[in-house]
Amino acid sequence: MSLTTPNFLPPSRVMTCVLINSLRSRMLSVVIVS
Repeated sequence: MSLTTPNFLPPSRVMTCVLINSLRSRMLSVVIVS
């Protein structure tokens, strides 16, 4: 079985992307401040 909708993402994948983005932005802000 293959997914026919390329735009579909599992909720866990979405949450992982959100967490990674927030961590990256936080690290960037820390680097900019210091």
